[in-house]
Amino acid sequence: MDIIAFTSFDQTFCHHLSLENRVCISFYQRFQRFAIDDTDGTLVCTGLDPPFHFPSRQINLNLMSHQLSPRHLFRLIDARLHDRTLSRRIAEKIAAEAVQYVGFLQPYVMSVYVVKTQQVVSLGEEEEEEETQKEEEESTCAICLEGLYKNDETFDLPYCSHMFHSTCIGEWLQSHDSCPLCREILLE
Repeated sequence: MDIIAFTSFDQTFCHHLSLENRVCISFYQRFQRFAIDDTDGTLVCTGLDPPFHFPSRQINLNLMSHQLSPRHLFRLIDARLHDRTLSRRIAEKIAAEAVQYVGFLQPYVMSVYVVKTQQVVSLGEEEEEEETQKEEEESTCAICLEGLYKNDETFDLPYCSHMFHSTCIGEWLQSHDSCPLCREILLE
């Protein structure tokens, strides 16, 4: 799992008296696809998908400079994630990035990207065709009510694993913070 942090100064705060720093933690899930080479049986990487269209979940924090200790950040993040190991890694990354800006008078915005990459091995051609037929018969996008087919650009939500067309769920998440099927909260 990769955790990347970027910090910039927020020009929108210049006219306000607020000294809070904003931290936006965005979670992305990608799949690294592999296929089995028929000639020698080795695994060959066939690519990464989906591209980073939108995060599967976000956590936004407004923090004063004295609230950027790893211990304090861990409590705030773990209260939302309920994953102690991941919460600790994110808190340490944020604290390490924030140390560089101690003493600055202007508030900043920190964007933290958490990218979980799962490795998926493709089945053999015959098995893959059978599996695809099953999926096509059973899979329908609950937003547009159209079928989800092999060549469609789809997205699985990370916490409930419901699948939708990427464009459909992208539009849905612009006005909602939950899964359209089970109402699992995705964006905080």
